[in-house]
Amino acid sequence: MILERFAYSPYGTFGRLIVGDLKLWTVEQPWNDNLPKRSCVPEGVYTLEHHEGSKYKDTWALVGETVSHWPGEGKKRATCVFHKGNTAGNVWGCIAPGMTLSEDSWAVSHSNDAMAAFRKEMYATQTRTLSITQYRPVESMYV
Repeated sequence: MILERFAYSPYGTFGRLIVGDLKLWTVEQPWNDNLPKRSCVPEGVYTLEHHEGSKYKDTWALVGETVSHWPGEGKKRATCVFHKGNTAGNVWGCIAPGMTLSEDSWAVSHSNDAMAAFRKEMYATQTRTLSITQYRPVESMYV
């Protein structure tokens, strides 16, 4: 599973999430030095653990070098999960998927549908590793 980011802006961090055959768009907070609830998740490789919390149910939490599933596990950040949302203002350190990118604002659209498709694909696949990277276009060999 890959989340390839293509835009880091003051209005949010945007990417393309590929889970099996499913392709979704994502929005996160802008990069803010990995501050809890104020920054997108750092690039890297994460394990996804099923999450059932009081606020977000039936989703997946990222676990990695600086991110733990639950607070108090000795990492800088905790409970960074996938959940519905359309703008960076809807996600406080988490990731919101969308079916499309908005054409007139810094947002993703149809997040409820995207979360339903994400859940379905997560239950269908055994992949529980997420690689977050930055889009780097391949340089032409003819330059």
